[in-house]
Amino acid sequence: MNNLTEVMDKEVINTIAEFSVFEKNLAVYKEKYTGIVYDLDDEGQMKSAKSDRYDIGKTVSALDKIHKQIKAHC
Repeated sequence: MNNLTEVMDKEVINTIAEFSVFEKNLAVYKEKYTGIVYDLDDEGQMKSAKSDRYDIGKTVSALDKIHKQIKAHC
């Protein structure tokens, strides 16, 4: 195996590991938020909704970043 192949294999392994973290996070989000309905007229629930959206958004943003990096290598 040449150096380039070894580097590419390591990148694939790292990418798979990173995606497994995302997969785990998405499973947690699905379990936690399925069926949740926020009363946006209630200030406390609005705050919770914004916080939850922010947490999910961080995961989506990180996934998008990884996706762009992968596309750049193709």
